[in-house]
Amino acid sequence: MYFIRGIRGQGAQKNDDIYMATMREDGTWNPAVRLPSHINSPQDEESVLIHPDGKTLYFASRGHIGLGGTDLFVSRMDANGNWGKPENLGYPINTKFDENSLMVSADGEIAFFASDREGGYGDLDIYYFIMPENLRPTKTLYFEGLVYDVNTKRPIPGKFSLIDVKTGKEVIRSQADLITGEFMVSLPLNADYALSVEFEGYFNFSQNFNMTVAEGLESFKMDIPMIPLSSTEAVLLDNVFFDLNKTNLLPESFVELNKLRDFLVKNPTYKIELSGHTDTRGDAKDNLILSEGRAKAVVEYLVKQGIAANRLVAKGYGETLPKISDATIAGLKTEVEKEKAHRKNRRTEYKIISR
Repeated sequence: MYFIRGIRGQGAQKNDDIYMATMREDGTWNPAVRLPSHINSPQDEESVLIHPDGKTLYFASRGHIGLGGTDLFVSRMDANGNWGKPENLGYPINTKFDENSLMVSADGEIAFFASDREGGYGDLDIYYFIMPENLRPTKTLYFEGLVYDVNTKRPIPGKFSLIDVKTGKEVIRSQADLITGEFMVSLPLNADYALSVEFEGYFNFSQNFNMTVAEGLESFKMDIPMIPLSSTEAVLLDNVFFDLNKTNLLPESFVELNKLRDFLVKNPTYKIELSGHTDTRGDAKDNLILSEGRAKAVVEYLVKQGIAANRLVAKGYGETLPKISDATIAGLKTEVEKEKAHRKNRRTEYKIISR
């Protein structure tokens, strides 16, 4: 949460600055932190807006170099979480009069603001403009869906997090509606995300997806079926990754596997089977060896994380248990669709074999 806080009181010089606070998992707030001095000037900052992309900050200021009055500025967060030097949006957006209260659409193309410039109808009037390309945020779309019990279809207020696979950083932490199980958040486009959803009494749900949506669409929809702990079904670990035709775990897998570690710590009597699966391309014997090696790699990681080895069984199934048959894949129209189907067959799963 980004907001304006000012000094008030008798004899105190008014000085409004931008602050930021983060929410704890229990819904309470951490203490607010003042943004750095290259963002906050010795004079007033106003009308702060953090775009849904989470890394583009717009605000009004009297203290940075401008055209007069309050001007509109933009600052961008880098990969290390540092804010860049504010950039004036320039003329004719800013003038010698006051401009503030900027609002930017999720796609970054349209913006609205208030100004008391000449030619208006009163004091502060509302204006809009097409945002110049160089001042636009990362385009975002709505990621929405429903969390529900896979058997009863009952809505579940699942808690979920989304990790940017490339950076390994959590970009969204939220919860589905307590009654309807529905959720909706904004996500930047053209990034790979690792989704994890959890709720008491259910296995964690995981899925990897790319936030690429066809031109003209405003949302990306995905419903989340949650499997009860009483089930004997295998649970997909969709955010476990390996190098091509190798058994070494990639670092992007650690978030997912650490959640599995926590699950096993919370349920100390559970014994599970970790299974590796391949697609049907290549030699069947080689595929079996590869799947066994990958299952063992997951077991070895969990043991290093403190899980007793006698609670873990590694099993490779090679290409014997495909999710999608070769006949179905052959009937798909494009190579992209076929590759996606093969990817679903290349997977890591676990199931409880003893409670």
